[in-house]
Amino acid sequence: MSVIIKPITIFMIPFLLIIKFEHEKKKFEYEILRSLIRLIGVLLPLSLNFILFIIFPKLWEGFITINFTGEEPIILNHSFSLSKIIVNFCIFYNIPYNPLLILLIILFIIGGFGFFVYIFRRIDKYSIIFGYLFGILIMLIVYYDSWPHHLLALTPILIILIFYMPRNSPMTKIYLKPSFFFLNFFDLGFMGIWFIVQNWFPFNFASTIFLLITFYCTIRICLIKDSDNQSC
Repeated sequence: MSVIIKPITIFMIPFLLIIKFEHEKKKFEYEILRSLIRLIGVLLPLSLNFILFIIFPKLWEGFITINFTGEEPIILNHSFSLSKIIVNFCIFYNIPYNPLLILLIILFIIGGFGFFVYIFRRIDKYSIIFGYLFGILIMLIVYYDSWPHHLLALTPILIILIFYMPRNSPMTKIYLKPSFFFLNFFDLGFMGIWFIVQNWFPFNFASTIFLLITFYCTIRICLIKDSDNQSC
């Protein structure tokens, strides 16, 4: 039951805060009550899991070990997260490393930049879409174990964004649609290739590239005004 807690939920929590820097007024605007309601809606069901952790301490130990400090982060696997690719590189070339430190550095860079852009976004409509999208993308890029089935969480939000953007815009044609089709139809094929070449090249990086492309595209959309997005 402890697996109800998923990193994908935790990474999305900061983007539920209703806070934005108003460029014309040169000040931050935020809504404390609505932000609090959102946080309670997320944290309340998650907190129920800690009851089990208190009753069964080994569940907590197992959760921490499997996800952060145990064998999973220090073995070669086909995860397409940026952190895991770096870990695989260190394992393959016998380079000393700290898996938790790698995760925290990537989280600081990708997560910090994503949250910065979210706060200073110029787009006003449907900001919750971009909040969810940033949270999911950061999890997939940062967390050790990002598998093809985790893309099921990204696909619906990506579809919504494709419909939000003008159909013939360069952003849609060059970034969003290619990323959508690759992640949904070709990711499994590249995972299969990884199993064939893992003894010589244990890096499943193709999906990572398209996740970073989607992340870059989301940033560009957020930094452009709504009216300009209609033609970008």
